[in-house]
Amino acid sequence: MKEAENILDQMTNSGAGTNLGKSDYIAFYNKDKLFKADGEDYLVGSVLIFQRSGNVLKAIPDDEIGDLLEVAMRAAKPRLIHIEMNLLNNFKRLGVQASTLNGAEHLELIHQQFHMGDDEKFFFDWKWLV
Repeated sequence: MKEAENILDQMTNSGAGTNLGKSDYIAFYNKDKLFKADGEDYLVGSVLIFQRSGNVLKAIPDDEIGDLLEVAMRAAKPRLIHIEMNLLNNFKRLGVQASTLNGAEHLELIHQQFHMGDDEKFFFDWKWLV
């Protein structure tokens, strides 16, 4: 907790915070590490995550990080879908045929790029990752 306090003190002039969706979590970050793209702010760097309880901020222990990632993914999904639709529409306006790939399709495409000219088959199963 002492390390988090030191980081927050150092961020007095450049620090910012944002709520993670409609949850009780708040992320603190260095606003000097933000960049704009497509009219939105994106962060390149680390964040400190706290849980808000009234006027008290509680540091997130490691065993709760999984829960936090679920909250963050739920909050991010609508925005990512919006970005995906914008990209597909922009390609369509340019006359380019584009489609969304799932993870396995993306890996297969990468495999094809690295194995041009040979007959090596692509094999992948998500079960191999657990």
